[in-house]
Amino acid sequence: METKNTETTETTETKDKDIKDTKDIKDTKNTKKIAIIVVLIVLVGIGIWSLLGGENGNGNGNGTLPWEGDTSTPNGEISTKGEMCWLPLPDYPNMTKFMEQRDEKSGDALAMYSIEGLDKAEEIKDFYKTNALAEGWDLDSEMLMQEAWILAFSKGTDYSLQVSVGYSEGGTQLTIACSGPSTVEKENPYDLAQEVRPASSLSTALHNDVKAVFDSTFGGTKLTKASSDKWSEYLTYIVKRQITEEDAWAIKDSLEGKGYETTSTSAGSDKYDYDFSKEILGTEYDDIRVLIYLTDTQKISVSLYR
Repeated sequence: METKNTETTETTETKDKDIKDTKDIKDTKNTKKIAIIVVLIVLVGIGIWSLLGGENGNGNGNGTLPWEGDTSTPNGEISTKGEMCWLPLPDYPNMTKFMEQRDEKSGDALAMYSIEGLDKAEEIKDFYKTNALAEGWDLDSEMLMQEAWILAFSKGTDYSLQVSVGYSEGGTQLTIACSGPSTVEKENPYDLAQEVRPASSLSTALHNDVKAVFDSTFGGTKLTKASSDKWSEYLTYIVKRQITEEDAWAIKDSLEGKGYETTSTSAGSDKYDYDFSKEILGTEYDDIRVLIYLTDTQKISVSLYR
C-alpha cells in the first residue's frame, strides 16, 4: 500500500510540474512576442528618424513644425489635443509621451507614446487614416508587421508623415515621425564666397571667357580659387544660384558659341563634365575641362592642361 501511495503522489507531482512548465513556456513566448512588438515600434520610429536625418533636440526652440497644443476638441470617438506633424494628436487620459526629438534646421520631428490599457492600435490607425486623407495627404503604404501597423503618408514632394502603432500586453505603442521644409533660411554659398584674381595671363584670358557665360546664365559669378603652374591652370567658381541640368547644357552651348569645340561630354546625376579645345593667346589647347556640380555647393571648376 505504501508503494502505491508513493507512486500516486509522484505521478501527481509530475503532472503539476508539467502543467507549470507548459505555463512557463507560454508565458515566455508571450513575453518574447510582447518584446518583439515593443522593439519593432521603437526601431521603426528610430529608423524613420534616421532616414529623415534628425538629431537629438530638446524641443524648447521656436519650432518649425506644428507641435502639441493645450486645447482639446472632440473628433469622432477619439478626442484630440493640439497637433503633431500638422494633424490632430489623439488624446487619451492614460497616454504618456516617453520620447521626443526634432531638428528645427531640417524640419524633422519624432515622438513616441505609450497608452496603457486596452488595445487601441486599430482605433489609432483608423484615426490617422481618416484625418490625414481629410487634410489632403496621400496614403503611400499601409502594412501590418509583427502585429504593428505602419502607415506612410505624403503631401506633395516636401511633406512626409509616418505612423507606427502596435499593442503589447498592457499598452499600445505609438510612434509619429514627420518631415517638412525648414523655415530656417539657408545661407547662399555665393553670399559667403570671397573673390580672388586669376593667377596668370592665360588664366585671365580663360577666366574672361567662362565668367561671361556664367554671369549670363546665373546672374552672378565669383572666382574663389585660382592657381597656375607649368603644367596647368585651375579656376573654381561659385555661382549665384543652384545649378540645373538645363543650365549645364546652356553653358556648353554658350561656350561653343565663343569658339570652344566640345571633344567629350559626360553627364551624371550630380555633375556634368565637358572637355573642350580652343586657341587662347595664340596657342591651341586641346584639354580644357569644365566640371559643373548639380548640388547645393553651386560650384563650377575649370581647368586647362598644357
